[in-house]
Amino acid sequence: MNLGERVRIRRVDAGLTQARLARIAGVSRRHLAALEKGANVSLLVLKRVSDVLDVSPATFFASDAPRAAFTPRYASVFLSYGGPDEAVARRIYEELTFAGVRCFFFPVSAIPGIRLHRTMSEAIRQFDRVVLLCSEAGLQRPGVANELEQVLAREAEEGGAELIIPVALDDVLFPATAARHHVLAQIRQRVIADFRNALSDDEAWRRGIDLLLKSLRER
Repeated sequence: MNLGERVRIRRVDAGLTQARLARIAGVSRRHLAALEKGANVSLLVLKRVSDVLDVSPATFFASDAPRAAFTPRYASVFLSYGGPDEAVARRIYEELTFAGVRCFFFPVSAIPGIRLHRTMSEAIRQFDRVVLLCSEAGLQRPGVANELEQVLAREAEEGGAELIIPVALDDVLFPATAARHHVLAQIRQRVIADFRNALSDDEAWRRGIDLLLKSLRER
């Protein structure tokens, strides 16, 4: 019995049609149908369906299911973003966490009472990589500029380490726009994870998340 069959059985046991479950979970019926047929779908879709069915996503991975030859190990991640991009940051946090990546996401990870500057500075030092969400509005926030300055300093201290993974949410990192942002010169020298279409296209989102996980995989 595969994952899709287990989802379908759980849905039927709950007395829900595909249409009703999709509506409650906030996913498209097309993606739910694909999930039940065993197709690869976003981990976020599986999580939302699992939440409605009141089970852990792990429930659908039974002990008799095929196992990978090894469980990948991932570098830990500090999520850097501006306030306008918090919703996207949360989605990425949920996807990476579900895949087993240890993440620092401020609304979840910050400890009340600790000074803000100390919280962010220590996290930037403690986590392996920095996923930097880049949008025109987000990069204008002083907090993002400060985090970027700190991680660039850490890269220099570590002999030119490559810690930043830039994620493009709009055209800010691309030539016509980026010319106005000289501070991003060092960011544009890196391979960019292009999420410009991913926010409205589930398949593009899945590809983007898969690429992020690939870049975080420890070798």
